[in-house]
This record gives sequence, structure tokens and C-alpha cells, in this order.
Amino acid sequence: MPTPKTTTDPAGTEPVALIVAWKSGKGYRFGKVLTTPRFSRRIKKVATDIEARIATLDSKDYSVGDEMESDEYMIAPLVAVPNPADDGDPVVRRRTTRPPATTDNPIEFRKRLVTTMGLADPIGLAALRQNTIAFYAIVKGNTIADRIAYVRHLNPMRLTKAGHILAMLGDTLDTLTSPVFAMDEGVDLIIRPATIDILNKGFFDSLFFGMSGDGAALDGIVRNALQILPFKTETLTMLVALSRGKKRSRRKMLEIQHSNHLANVTLDKFKEALVQEGYEEARFVTPNEEIYSSEEDGHTLLEMLNEDVYNGLLTGRRLSATRKRART
Repeated sequence: MPTPKTTTDPAGTEPVALIVAWKSGKGYRFGKVLTTPRFSRRIKKVATDIEARIATLDSKDYSVGDEMESDEYMIAPLVAVPNPADDGDPVVRRRTTRPPATTDNPIEFRKRLVTTMGLADPIGLAALRQNTIAFYAIVKGNTIADRIAYVRHLNPMRLTKAGHILAMLGDTLDTLTSPVFAMDEGVDLIIRPATIDILNKGFFDSLFFGMSGDGAALDGIVRNALQILPFKTETLTMLVALSRGKKRSRRKMLEIQHSNHLANVTLDKFKEALVQEGYEEARFVTPNEEIYSSEEDGHTLLEMLNEDVYNGLLTGRRLSATRKRART
């Protein structure tokens, strides 16, 4: 079991900043919001309280197909993804001079996020109102290398939308004339220098694993995950389309990629599994020894490849798992 990572700042000397993120194309742009010393102390306490709360939870390694209980969180490594076009410069000079930060490379995404803490041109009310905020982060730490981002999937400007009636609370209510920036003490992800603590798995999956289905990244995931077995070209194309079109299918493909269990599977083992599950071999294997599927059987093939089908121990019924955890 991974060891929870907590940080302490007994002297209260670590700088802290509030960062907001906007969706921009396939990535995000970041901005630093100016805060008063009193508000800065408040959000620093939020970060400290989050660390104390994390210390009371059980941690486990991240798994795409696994679920978390209310007393658990997952830990995923911050994995580098080579990018030949990356200039390696961690300094964000101006928000308009660099392309949006994407999560294709989690290490670079973190670097861009925490570096925003040092920007010399923070944003104000006009910028906050201009675009919908996708998430915000409390970032603390002295250097880029040691900074931690406490990410909350929440739009703090949500109460400023039309239809909300806000009042100053007292013995007599009065109209609130100032815009409201509403945060809470929750956290969905903690992005550390080498790992990510996951408290909201759905947000993590959507942010870092391309669950939207857009772009060529998903196509590569499908083909790389299945390349160990001899698929017909048309079937691979069909599985790519299926993964693009249905979130459940995308999740199965991501589980296959993450577990890499097909690395030890041969065509003969696949045939044996077909027989055990009561399928005719010709339904999924051509005379030329290639794995094939019609569009109607595409989801069934994904269930077979992801080991989602099994027989109930008590009744022998054929069942399909929607979530599963590897037994140890």
C-alpha cells in the first residue's frame, strides 16, 4: 500500500497562491488571482486541513477499473511523456505566448500549473467573468520542484450567473451588489511533484485519460493496447469508433491499456476463452487466424478482451462485470 505523503509548514513561511483554469481548445490556460494576506492565510489553512484529512484515509494504487470507498483515495504516479517539440522551459512568461497546457504530458501539465504561481501579471474581475472556470487550485511551495496543487473541480464564479438571487445576511436582508467568488474546503486531486492523490476518480479519468473521445490519442490507445493480438484491420477500426462513441467502451479500453494483461495472451488462449464462454470460434476468429467482430458483437468482444465475463459461483449464470478489482 502506498505511503500517504503529507507536508508540514510549522513556521507558516511557504508561499501560497490561488490559480484558476479555463478550458482552451484541448487544453487549459491558467491565471493567478490576487488575494489579501488574510485570504491567503485562509486558503493555506484549507490546504493544511486537506493534508490532515488525507492522513486519515486508506491509500491504494490507481486502477482504471477499480472503485474507491468513502474512506479511501488512490495514488497515481506522475509519468513523463516524451515530447520532441517541447522546449523544456518551465517558465510561463505571458499567458498569450504559449499554447494551452494539455494533460497528454502530466509532468508538463503540473509544471505549467504550479509555475503560474510566480506570474507577474495576475488576473482581475474582468478576466474571471470572461470565461467559465473549469477548476481552481490552491498552490503552495517555495520552488517549482516542491510545489503542491490542491485541485478542486468547481467554478467559484457559479453564483454570479443569471437566476441566482444573493443577499447580505443580517436581521434584514439586503441585495448583495458585489460579485461572489465561492470556494469550499473540498479537494478532488492533489498534484504532488511525483504523484497525484485522487479523491475524485471520475474527474481524474476525464482530465488525464482522454475520456472525451476526441483526437488521435484515443486511436493510439486502442491500437497499442490490442497490437499484441492479430486483429483484422476492419475490426480495429470498428473498436476505435466504438471507443470514441461510447464512454463505457472507452473505459474498457483504458482498463485494457492500464492493466496490460493482453501482453501474456495468445490467439490460442483467446480461442480457449471463447469455448469456455460458449461462443463459436468462427464468430470471432476468421479462417486466416485473425480476430474479427461484427459491429453488433463489438461490445461483447471488448468484454472478452477486458475479462468482464464470468460465471456466478452459486448459479453458474453468465454475468458481466461493470467494475472489478483484482484479487490478491
